[in-house]
Amino acid sequence: YAEPIDQAGFVFMDSPGYDPVATTGQIASGANLICFTTGRGSMFGSKPAPTIKLASNTPMFQRLEEDMDINCGAVIDGECDMAQMGQRIFEHLLRIASGQRSKSELLGLGDHGAPQQGDSQEQAGQELRAFHLGFLERNGTRD
Repeated sequence: YAEPIDQAGFVFMDSPGYDPVATTGQIASGANLICFTTGRGSMFGSKPAPTIKLASNTPMFQRLEEDMDINCGAVIDGECDMAQMGQRIFEHLLRIASGQRSKSELLGLGDHGAPQQGDSQEQAGQELRAFHLGFLERNGTRD
């Protein structure tokens, strides 16, 4: 959790299931763009890495359209197939990676969280903040 990634290929991170904590660990490890799937409408966004929200169903997308980037429910609704949806997601990733703001960024969302593990929550938070600050120094911010 929250360790630097120093090799290419598939990486598995053991992290808590709480959205802000899990994503903070990914960013601390070097992720610079988060693809976040939600079926219930989690109002999560991260900094300094933008979060792209992928809504799994159309009714939820319609309720929260101001915070959802892509309606993946279009596949279930028969509006497109998986390959077409994959292309939509890929093209949106490229736009966000090129500087376009995600919906979460436009709303000003920037959550993070420290895990409750280690000697104390405070110590874990201090370690994670120190790592996060190092990440910012190496990579700049997106503000």
